Amino acid sequence: MRKVMIFYASYGGGHLSAARSIKENIETNYKDVEVMLVDCMYYVNKFFDKVTTTAYSEMAKKIPQTWGKVYWHAQSGPIAQISTTSNKLLSKKLNEFYLAIIENRQELLSDEEYEEIIRKDKTIYGDNKEEVEDLINKVQTDEQIKNFAPDLMKVMFSLAQVRYLAILTMIDNDVYDIGSAKFENLKRNKIVHFDNLTTLYNESNARVKYFTPEEEPQLTQRTVLVDIDDESIIQAYENEHIHQEKSEDLTSDFFTEVKGKPYTLKRK
Repeated sequence: MRKVMIFYASYGGGHLSAARSIKENIETNYKDVEVMLVDCMYYVNKFFDKVTTTAYSEMAKKIPQTWGKVYWHAQSGPIAQISTTSNKLLSKKLNEFYLAIIENRQELLSDEEYEEIIRKDKTIYGDNKEEVEDLINKVQTDEQIKNFAPDLMKVMFSLAQVRYLAILTMIDNDVYDIGSAKFENLKRNKIVHFDNLTTLYNESNARVKYFTPEEEPQLTQRTVLVDIDDESIIQAYENEHIHQEKSEDLTSDFFTEVKGKPYTLKRK
């Protein structure tokens, strides 16, 4: 028996009525087809679901013109961007993702970049590794300079070689780190090692899927991530390459492989 899924959104009754009509028509004309109705709003952030459905119900009845403006704004606003990014990630095959070791370019970090490094699992590497780590420890514990600690820490992280593991893919012409759920700035950072994800995993032990905050407590909403069965493989990869001596900038090589043609990164 063939199966058909009809997706609808629980805004008022119009969407559901249309979905039910389609279901009824299919079941009447095709006896060997099983039809299922799926409310898309069940799978989104629950707070977002409650706000949007309540807003629709009230605004559509009382101020329909305003609801119209909100609707059209949502088609090009942050909500639409999040949805578009998630859909593009879910449509990708595993061989479109790359494991990469990212290293800062040792330029003065912005406040946003510094906060991102603090949040990440970071590794300081290089000839000055011990000196930098010793200074960081002193800055964090010295009572006399604790008021200046954030500024000093930002400078030290800017000058140190800081590396982290990312899982990269292309969304349109931009590089997206699916592990951090953000676009990677490769003019401020560089790739010092990379491999296609399928060198370590395949479709039987890794997949791209939605995760919920219940599954991953650090999440605040449903997020698309790469789900892998054996994390020890990726951990071994990280341990091997994050400590490599080479610091050659392979960013252009990465773009050349991903785009399938020679590419030179222009930083200016």
